[in-house]
Amino acid sequence: MTGNIRGKSGPGPDPHANPDENDRFIFRTDVEHMDIFRNLFLRIPDPAYIWTRKPDGRILLNHYNKAAVEITSGKIKDYLGMELETFFDHAPSRIECIRNVIENGVNCSEEGEYTYKTTGKTLWIQLEVFKISEDSAIAITKNIQNLKLTIKALEESEKRFQTLFAASPDVHIVADDSGNIVMANQGSVQIFGFKNMEELLCRTTTSLYDSPSARRQALDYLENERFLHNWRILAIRADGTRFPALLSATKIQMDNRDYYYGQLKDITEYEILQNALTETETRYRRIMESMNDGILFLNREGTVLAVNRSACRAIGVNPQDLLSKPIDIIAELNNTKNQLSELRAMLDLVPPFTREIRIGDPEKMRIYEISCVAIDSDRLYQIRDICDRKRFQQEKRRSERMELTSRISSQIAHDFNNLLSPLIGLPEVIESRIEPSESISKMLRLIQEAAGQLSEINQQLMTFSRTSHYSLAPIDINSVITMVDQLKIIPESVRYEMRLEPGLKPVKGNKTQLVRVILNLVNNAIEAMPQGGNLTVSTETVSLQDPVAECENIPTGTYTVIHVADSGCGIDPQLKDLIFEPFFSTKQLAKRQGLGLGLNVVDEIVKDFCGTLFFTRNPTAGVTFHVYFPVTRETEQQSRSELHDLTGSESILLVDDNPIHLETIRHMLVNSGFRVEMAEKASEAIRMFEEQAFDLVILDMVMPEMDGTDLYRLMSDRIPGQKAIILSAYAQSDRVKLALELGVGKFLRKPVDYLNLLDAVREILGSDNDPNPDGSGSDTTPIT
Repeated sequence: MTGNIRGKSGPGPDPHANPDENDRFIFRTDVEHMDIFRNLFLRIPDPAYIWTRKPDGRILLNHYNKAAVEITSGKIKDYLGMELETFFDHAPSRIECIRNVIENGVNCSEEGEYTYKTTGKTLWIQLEVFKISEDSAIAITKNIQNLKLTIKALEESEKRFQTLFAASPDVHIVADDSGNIVMANQGSVQIFGFKNMEELLCRTTTSLYDSPSARRQALDYLENERFLHNWRILAIRADGTRFPALLSATKIQMDNRDYYYGQLKDITEYEILQNALTETETRYRRIMESMNDGILFLNREGTVLAVNRSACRAIGVNPQDLLSKPIDIIAELNNTKNQLSELRAMLDLVPPFTREIRIGDPEKMRIYEISCVAIDSDRLYQIRDICDRKRFQQEKRRSERMELTSRISSQIAHDFNNLLSPLIGLPEVIESRIEPSESISKMLRLIQEAAGQLSEINQQLMTFSRTSHYSLAPIDINSVITMVDQLKIIPESVRYEMRLEPGLKPVKGNKTQLVRVILNLVNNAIEAMPQGGNLTVSTETVSLQDPVAECENIPTGTYTVIHVADSGCGIDPQLKDLIFEPFFSTKQLAKRQGLGLGLNVVDEIVKDFCGTLFFTRNPTAGVTFHVYFPVTRETEQQSRSELHDLTGSESILLVDDNPIHLETIRHMLVNSGFRVEMAEKASEAIRMFEEQAFDLVILDMVMPEMDGTDLYRLMSDRIPGQKAIILSAYAQSDRVKLALELGVGKFLRKPVDYLNLLDAVREILGSDNDPNPDGSGSDTTPIT
């Protein structure tokens, strides 16, 4: 209820100015009690007002006390003598209340919000009216603003509690000291699976525990501690199923009796997530431990938070010595302060970044790549062993250099072979056409020997460039080593010993090339012992079930092995990756012989035969080279016996784009009685082949217009079964194989020896001379 006070203008009677004058408004009877009542009235702590009914029926404000003066800031005197209806013009209920007391003598009490016009304040006021005489009543107003605010706060607090209690998804239960449930929320009904609240309230808290002893333990704890927080229990639902929960409880008093308030939180989903997280962490740990890369997890201050075994192996420490320790402790644990100083300095770098670091002794140095990423404020380091990558990069660069050098060497060797042809093939032709002369024969032999040595050097270039072509056959390694021993190349200062295993299994290769392998390895050992020493060449058959410790890339299987051991100066560890490089040599320039291709040629030949070459250091001095050749099940065949009659009169078409080589071969063939026609181009050869038939065609493999294989294809289409020989300083194996499959009878490598050429010609043509030397009877159908 609200009310406003309004009054007439002009001053009213002053209750303090003249007490006798004011007294005439009240207490016209009981004068003897006037002083007592006046003193009591003035000292009432709450504002008080006296209302008096006049003879004409009007009720006027007759008197007020000091509290009324204070609450209106002294303005109440302006309203003295004001009519009741005017004073409470906006509060009809108060008018009615005061009038009813005066007229009917029934005391009245009410409360409501009231706005004081004198001050503008709005307060909660409690009005109590009492009849004090026949025509008068006293109205006392109490300020209950604070009480109302307190009650309102309590009501809001209770409302919030009721809302929280009712709406909480967790269990909230109040039970008495006997365990009877006296209060519960709806969440309790749902979580425990009851049909309704009444069904839950019929239970005791004992029935909600999976184990009665758990409830007893909780009560004992509350007796001592008064409060229990997040106690894990197994609760039981109405259907008997169990679920994990966290219990928080306290002991309270209501109506002078002990009660227990408990809050229960179902943690089934939490534990499922926790178990899933544990499984994830376990998988993460297993994955982390199984990684070949090292993982090192540090915080910003450099403390190790996590580390796997690969990282510990790389760093050289144990995991338990590193966890929760500063990264600087690594230097103390394995004495690698200088090598790992960069790791500590990396903490100041901004991720992501990648660095290389070297760990270990110079002889066993390992190279690691360290990558860093930021995870919040922590750092995750990935430590990867890149020695194999570095080795691969070196091999790749070496292969690229080899490829470039191979191309250059191949071109040089090809041109060189053509120039060697007359030096190797013509001396015998010349000697057969002149009068016998010992001095001339000696000079011709010198030319042939020099040309032979040049051919040997050129063959090294061909082998290095991997363009040489040679046939493969089963070979007894022991016989090759014995053949080298017969060359008598071992100086007297070297003690030489052969230890050849009898019954050695054969390998598939080329005897000439294997002689070169043994010869180069023996020469290399001799050069490593300029003052003399021990040289041992041994063979054995081994069956590998596990990789060789010194060379892990050898596949398992059965191998014939050659060991060439010396007691020389050994190989500098810094040069171990260079000794198989082309043109590399440790000899001084003035003392160097050959091209420096010895070990490189050996390595290339061994690879051609699917073998493996490596070396090891001997315990005392020197090194041992090991050559592993896979054994073959084929048996060694005897070479074809030489034909005694190498002459003939058949017609031969000779095709070569090099004039010098063309003339050299022509002289060799004509000297033995053959009829020879020559062509320097494939187109010219086709024209000549269309005009006449030839018993044999000798074709250069590499020519400008088309190679020998394609030229022979055209000729064999014209005359099926046309006999042919292919010549070349080098040839791609697939093109040579294709030519042989098309019907070419022989492949000869330049430079061609006189007797070898005639032997091949006679073999292809047969031992009988052509019965039709003029070529009559041959098919001369033109090539289309």
